[in-house]
Amino acid sequence: MKYLAWHGIKNNGDPSWPGKVNSMVEDLKKDLNLGDIPFIAGEMLYSGMCSGHNVLVNQLPSVVKNCYVVSAEGLVGDPGDGLWGLHFDHDSQVTLGIRYAEKMKEALGW
Repeated sequence: MKYLAWHGIKNNGDPSWPGKVNSMVEDLKKDLNLGDIPFIAGEMLYSGMCSGHNVLVNQLPSVVKNCYVVSAEGLVGDPGDGLWGLHFDHDSQVTLGIRYAEKMKEALGW
């Protein structure tokens, strides 16, 4: 395994969330003997209900060792998502995947 990727939230807006993510990442790295592989986290949809959580997502590099954040800037929500507005539309999912790949290459020095 070359890196860990994360997209999604639990405890939306909870200020202790970055520390909880750090504990999870450290436990995974230790339990799976992964060493100091990069951890890559993605932002939430800017227009969605959980957009405020991006403040916490962007704190991760100062809390989690060897952490990078993938931007969701300019991405569009799925119009069929309804009330919550949590999910990206198809084209934005593809773009987000490309951004994850680019960030992974940056993190690994490729």
